[in-house]
Amino acid sequence: MLKTNGYDYLCVSRSNVKNYYADTDSKSVVIKDKREQPIELRRVKIDNENNTDNFLWVKSKVKALKENSMNGNDPDKKAGIYFLRTTLDVENEKTFWDIYNIIRDIEYTFRVLKTDLDLRPIYHKSDDASMAHLNLGLMAYWLVSTILYQLNQQ
Repeated sequence: MLKTNGYDYLCVSRSNVKNYYADTDSKSVVIKDKREQPIELRRVKIDNENNTDNFLWVKSKVKALKENSMNGNDPDKKAGIYFLRTTLDVENEKTFWDIYNIIRDIEYTFRVLKTDLDLRPIYHKSDDASMAHLNLGLMAYWLVSTILYQLNQQ
């Protein structure tokens, strides 16, 4: 639906991606998260001629440890591996990852602010109420972003 309406997106692929192979035009990139833990990134292609999305294979040892502790150590499962999917034409893996993390930060901030401002759950019966809810969320995010920016400048 997003594609047909002309919108771009970047998300975690919820379906288990199968029949993928490494993009020969890219190399595996290792970056560090905020806790200095390594995360391996690699562009992959999907064997599906109808799919024009770009995929990023992500492998995190920390995520694997977390998944194994919750689910048991199952060698058939690919613990710590997931895929990011986008319609954007992103130049490199690091940019792909940075965009994803910005989106995660925004979603986290909205979730926390809506809880703190008691704006959850949402029971809107009119468009005006939905727009008011959205405007309050955006103003709260703008406030948090401004505060974080000013703190980083000091």
